[in-house]
Amino acid sequence: MLLSKTRFQQLYLAAMLSFSAFAQADIKNAISTGNPSLLPQESNIISTALKQIDDYKQGQSKLLTDIYGTGAITYKITANNTQLFDIKEPESVFPLLIGNKGNVLAVYGTVGGRFAAYGSAPTKFFEHGENLNYEEPFKHVLEWLFTNSAVDIKSLKLQKNVALTYTGTEDNHDSIVSWLGKNAPSWKLQICDDPKTISSCYKKQDLLILSWENLDHLGEDAVVLEAIKAHLKAKKPVLYLHTSWRTSSFSDKLSDVLGFKLPYSGNYWAIDSADYSSLKQMNEQIAITSPMAKIERMLQHFKNKDYHFDWSNCTTFLYHTDCRGVPNLNSEFYDGATSVKTMVNGWEHQNLDIFSASGRQLGKLMVLLGDKYRSSITYPMQKGVTDDTTFLKSLYADHAVYTTRKFNPSQPDLGSFSSSLSKLLPVKNATFSFDTK
Repeated sequence: MLLSKTRFQQLYLAAMLSFSAFAQADIKNAISTGNPSLLPQESNIISTALKQIDDYKQGQSKLLTDIYGTGAITYKITANNTQLFDIKEPESVFPLLIGNKGNVLAVYGTVGGRFAAYGSAPTKFFEHGENLNYEEPFKHVLEWLFTNSAVDIKSLKLQKNVALTYTGTEDNHDSIVSWLGKNAPSWKLQICDDPKTISSCYKKQDLLILSWENLDHLGEDAVVLEAIKAHLKAKKPVLYLHTSWRTSSFSDKLSDVLGFKLPYSGNYWAIDSADYSSLKQMNEQIAITSPMAKIERMLQHFKNKDYHFDWSNCTTFLYHTDCRGVPNLNSEFYDGATSVKTMVNGWEHQNLDIFSASGRQLGKLMVLLGDKYRSSITYPMQKGVTDDTTFLKSLYADHAVYTTRKFNPSQPDLGSFSSSLSKLLPVKNATFSFDTK
């Protein structure tokens, strides 16, 4: 029986849709279990990851548009006594304000409750008559913290209970109190600095405004952090304002809770600030420097199989080879691979099994993609001889090694490091119990 061309096309389309449905089901099962043996083809994993990134980008674009509108974005940091942000959890932490040099000056995200964090204190600038163009966007950020919408500014006119913790006693604290007194006169402010009473102090608070100046309470971070976690778990918002290039033990631990890192020396040497004609211009900077954008660029190259580099720019000294001089290698591969490695290292550091909980969909896909590539690695490989995409798939798999989970498949080909684990006999199971240091 001969099929018409139209009928053949219909059957082909139905088969492709059926195949796609099975592939998505396999990805869903692999994500929910962390079992890479359930994975479909590489292309389906990459397409799903790129779709996840696109969803995040659309959500971020909408919120930033509601916050900044169509006007210029100006936030000039006249002193170098400010902090920057390294994003460790790019699925829950996003750039809110990025400097012209590509450094992140403020972030926002959700960890149960919503939060915004600045590496400086906007209210201090406002009270000194500086960065007044940023005052209106800052109000929209406060509105988003309360309502998950930055379109209108209503919350500043309502009665709110607000706790101030470790905001200091000088310029920073006074500027917060003064600015809110003029712009949110119905807000009731309460200092909650005492770890002994902080849990009860937080109970009726609608918003926490935190800073890092906990010098009078060193060693009591754990109590305060538990109170903050309980506040966030109740889906209540947090505003964090940093006021120095230095950090404290409290700020370092709080940054772990919120999903970012405050780098050593902060903005002291970078001296970055924001001066854009529009949000469109700032978005162009975000599209180059945000962790999500770096991962996306790498995935697009894997999808297109178009990696090609001039490896003659690598240099070798003794046994160390340095390829940082290879054009575009960092921006097109290493930036994305390192962003994944930063995520993975953070989970390992916390002894966290991401596959045992919901969320982190992109992170799970990136780990599973590493598993997929690792399962098909064949050694030996040599840069400039092995196809560049194949070579970098293997290198990516090394960046995505993640062991804190139930399924940890062995790598079939370990090159010259060891024989295949399947050849090591006999194999026995053993259980050990011991206390770590």
